[in-house]
Amino acid sequence: MVQSPAVVDLLQKPPEHYLESETHSFNSIFEPELNEMVKFFDTQITALMLEQIFLEAELARTASRLTSMNQAESNADAMIKDERKILAQASRAVENANLLDLIASAYSLRRE
Repeated sequence: MVQSPAVVDLLQKPPEHYLESETHSFNSIFEPELNEMVKFFDTQITALMLEQIFLEAELARTASRLTSMNQAESNADAMIKDERKILAQASRAVENANLLDLIASAYSLRRE
């Protein structure tokens, strides 16, 4: 069994001997016309630029939300820290009052 390779021109160019003959001439024709192609690409570029504007606006909104959430988290952390300080002060005040009560009762028992 023997395989013989075959060449297939996917670009559909004419054969070399056809191009070399002077009796045939080729003129390239753009299909669709150049103006239609330019118009098509203009509309595509305009659509892409408009889409980019919408995406950038959404990105800006998301960044703003993230910044606000970060600031709110910082404010909440500061409030929690302040409330813990107040709670610790109140706890120390209760302990001090209990100690003073204990000392006062021990002092009054000692005097009697």
